[in-house]
Amino acid sequence: MSSFYENTKEQIFRLQLTNYTPLQCLMIMILITYGSKTIHATLSFLLNGYYDNVQASFRYASIESQKNWKTKTVARAYNAHLNHFEALLLYSIVIFSGVITNVTNDEFFILANAFLTIRVIYNIVYVLAFNKPLGAVR
Repeated sequence: MSSFYENTKEQIFRLQLTNYTPLQCLMIMILITYGSKTIHATLSFLLNGYYDNVQASFRYASIESQKNWKTKTVARAYNAHLNHFEALLLYSIVIFSGVITNVTNDEFFILANAFLTIRVIYNIVYVLAFNKPLGAVR
């Protein structure tokens, strides 16, 4: 049974897209969070022609009444950025808890790296509105 577990662990390491320490993963998560704001600002300039940073929460208050796909895409990018901040808080708590308690097992490293990969995929899926067809899977 342990040989199966070891082989599975080796396969996960080979398939892994990133191989960073948990503190490096935390720094990358911070970069992903602010990178999503850059994506939001870029989409706002490209699709709407302007970027209004004065009233960030007010501009998307009535987004459901607007039928413009461009405005909805920019709103999804803004919401993805806010969601990254929510995830960053919990992720930071988990990473710091693991570092403080000296967790050095492979599973902790795998999970820290997998979370980063999932967050990047989440940003792409959410902003491009692939979440509506995938909603049936949830």
